[in-house]
Amino acid sequence: MNFRRRDECAGAVAALGPPPPIGFNWVAAARWMTAGYGALAFLGLLAVGFVTQYVTVPVQDPATGRIIDETVNLRPILLVAAIVVAVLFALFTWLIGYGPVRVIVLVLTVLATFAALSRTGAEPASAVVGSLVSIAFDLAFGFVLLMSFLQPQRSGY
Repeated sequence: MNFRRRDECAGAVAALGPPPPIGFNWVAAARWMTAGYGALAFLGLLAVGFVTQYVTVPVQDPATGRIIDETVNLRPILLVAAIVVAVLFALFTWLIGYGPVRVIVLVLTVLATFAALSRTGAEPASAVVGSLVSIAFDLAFGFVLLMSFLQPQRSGY
């Protein structure tokens, strides 16, 4: 009996399938960035809900016309908002695989970068740091989206 080694047969089996992709998968990187940003937004909303549970809001009493302070519980509102944000980011993470959606998101990212740049001059010093972080993320995300068009992943061979 002629037994072949497993290494000799591996090439023949691999040749039956599609060729392996060549190059970096920029679409997958864009999906991971979208999912990560969505996770941060979700966790941020939950953290705000844990830190500030109640907010006192001045409201006008319709019967007397006087302004009274009313306490509002923010936790249910922020929980619903966090769930909506998680669902929307999950949807965008799935849709980012399509070219037209990447174009729309790239245009919106460029507009968001310009909006953050225009805010930096009129903000207090503590808010400028947040704008600079936003600009850095927008530049990185825009680069990944642009590279998904300029250097798409090709099939090998």
